[in-house]
Amino acid sequence: MLSQSSSHALRLTILEHVLQRPQSLDRSPGSVACGTVHWDWCFEMPAQVVTHSADHRLWTWASDPVSDLPALAGGTSSLIVPCCRLPNHRTRYLDYEGEISGQRGSVRALARRRFTIAEAVGLEPDEAQSQRFMLRVLLIDSADDGPANALLSGLTELIVRDASGPEFACEKEGHRTGEILLR
Repeated sequence: MLSQSSSHALRLTILEHVLQRPQSLDRSPGSVACGTVHWDWCFEMPAQVVTHSADHRLWTWASDPVSDLPALAGGTSSLIVPCCRLPNHRTRYLDYEGEISGQRGSVRALARRRFTIAEAVGLEPDEAQSQRFMLRVLLIDSADDGPANALLSGLTELIVRDASGPEFACEKEGHRTGEILLR
C-alpha cells in the first residue's frame, strides 16, 4: 500500500476538454465521456508509482461534465461520478490551458487543489495488473490554488475506486472503469 508524508502536497487539476471533432475512439452512445466535452481529472502521483516516463505523472480519469458539483458546496453530502481511466498525462497539464496538438481540441482548468494521499491500493508498479484499486485523497485549502479552487470548495475528500456496470462503459475495451466519490 502506498503511503505519503502529509508534509508533501500533490496537485489535482480538473480540465474541461473540448474536442474539435468527435474522435474515432470506438465510443458508443451512453459510455462515459463519449461527448465532445468531457472532464479530465488529473492527479499528480509520487515518483514511486510511475512506471514509464517521469514526466507522465498524472493519474488521469475522464468523466462527463458534472453539473451537480456546485451543489456539494451548498450542503449535499456526497456525489458519485462515473469515470474511465486514461493513459497517464504529462505534468504540464496541471497548469496548461489552450489548444492541444494534433487537433485533439483544447483544455481549460476548472479546478485546482492540493491534496495528500490518505490511502492507496493497486497503484504501485508491482500492483499494476491488480483488478482492485482505490485512491483516497484529502484536499488541502491553499491560497496558491487561485480562483479555480472555488469549484471544489467545501469538499475535503475524493475517492477514486474501481467500479463496473452498464453506467461505467468506457470508450475503449480494456480501459479500467471507476468512480470518483466526492465529499
